Amino acid sequence: MAESSIATVVVSGQQSVANEAVRASGVESSLATALAQTQASLVQTQSSLVQASASVTQTSSSLAQAETTLAQTATNLVQTQASLAQTQSTLGQTTANLVQTQASLAQTTGQVSSLQAAMSASTAANTAVLTRLNAIAACSVRGLFADANGNCLSNLTA
Repeated sequence: MAESSIATVVVSGQQSVANEAVRASGVESSLATALAQTQASLVQTQSSLVQASASVTQTSSSLAQAETTLAQTATNLVQTQASLAQTQSTLGQTTANLVQTQASLAQTTGQVSSLQAAMSASTAANTAVLTRLNAIAACSVRGLFADANGNCLSNLTA
């Protein structure tokens, strides 16, 4: 009977050892699977970090380019403001020149009017003189003398 009890204990112990071995094997398999998954996750995380680093580098480059563009824009703005100031100065000078030209034109117009009046008076005077000369010539053709106004006089009166 003692042998039977010992055998039962031995078989029971062997069964427990076998069960423990199976359980340990399952745990080891689970650990191996978890380790493999962790390693895969680490590889994926490392890849993501590399991509993030490249993205940060690209963003830094883009920011540097944007800063350069902004600086160039600021320089262009300063140049544009200087050009605008120069244009305003030129416009002011042009306006002053235009006012002076208008004053000169008004003065010239006045002088032309005076000259036209003088020419009209001279033309009238010349016409009167020419009329008297024609009258005197007409008297002379008739053999008569004439006074300064072109009136014919007889030979005796002259």
